[in-house]
Amino acid sequence: MLLTSSQYEMSCTYWSQAMTAHLLQSISGFGSKMLGTPSAMLSKNMVFSSARDRFILIKQRQFNVLSYSLQTHTLRKEKFMARRPNVLWLMSDQHNANCTGFAAHPNVRTPNMDRIADEGVVFTRAFCNNPICSPSRICFMTGQYCHTHRMFGNDHSEIPEANPNTLACQFRRYGYQTAVIGKAHMVRRWDEDGFERIRYTDLCDATHLDPTETHYFKYLEDLGLSDFYEEGSARPGQEYTMDGSAPAKLPYQHSIEHYTGNESLAFLKERDDERPFFLHMSFQRPHAPIAPAAEHFDMYNPDEMVLPDSAVDYFERRFAGKPEFMQKRLADGCGYPLADPNSDRLKRCLASYYALITAIDSEIGRVLDYLDEVGEFERGIY
Repeated sequence: MLLTSSQYEMSCTYWSQAMTAHLLQSISGFGSKMLGTPSAMLSKNMVFSSARDRFILIKQRQFNVLSYSLQTHTLRKEKFMARRPNVLWLMSDQHNANCTGFAAHPNVRTPNMDRIADEGVVFTRAFCNNPICSPSRICFMTGQYCHTHRMFGNDHSEIPEANPNTLACQFRRYGYQTAVIGKAHMVRRWDEDGFERIRYTDLCDATHLDPTETHYFKYLEDLGLSDFYEEGSARPGQEYTMDGSAPAKLPYQHSIEHYTGNESLAFLKERDDERPFFLHMSFQRPHAPIAPAAEHFDMYNPDEMVLPDSAVDYFERRFAGKPEFMQKRLADGCGYPLADPNSDRLKRCLASYYALITAIDSEIGRVLDYLDEVGEFERGIY
């Protein structure tokens, strides 16, 4: 069990007070009044009959054992504080839970996610509290349901006030060096209060008037490549590959995935080694546009893609028996990412989708390899 410093102090304090009270009560009946009395005060201020002196001697030895135990706990606490675990919180956007190697997917390859799963615990019955992006992320960050944190949509103006109790704020309060790299899509003020380093990749984290507040966009602009920036929500006049039918216009070295990996490694290499870290490495994709870099476009052969069982609902039943809004979206020609019942197009889309997932996995691998190299991997929680 991981305890914060205050929780650790509270547990040790409660344990010591309870044991001391029990000891003093057993020898004098004054336990509640003498709570926390130093052992030296037993001989100076407490008078007992000779018959009880022998009893005190026995209990005094027990008290010495208790004092030794408390000293040992203090040393353990100091060691614990000095070697608190690092925390790497990985997140991807619109990543189907079945699309990993450790979930026995027939096509997609994720060796680095598999490594974490093999050495850890996989929660197969964990569910998001909201299907919409920002409310779901804020549930993670606050540990609260939507009806408590009051965020039901993606409009950040709904929550203008500060929140000192977010996960990032808590880690920062207890001495962790904190960073968010990638897509946050939460309340910006909360990010700024909780994270010492911020590197945004999605325009949803910038104001609508200044896209350069998104660090990745500014990075591309400095290279003269901002016209090729792709985000999750289409903008007027911008071309997007929503259905995976074509590769991205940017080479992989300037992709969102590689930028997220580079900035995460930069944080780890430049951080204060005397402090543990809390790094939220948040990938913007495989959220559409489904457009892997040209280097990865042919990573998976579309002809080898195994269609999910849900494709039957889509191709043969046209969502018969599903909620009316799903049928209406299909009838209206929803293009996110496909509207026509074409199995070849779906396989091409899946091949591109899986390529994005494997690219994300490779960036996770770069971070894990670095932590291995500097001897920090075993110290981490992932």
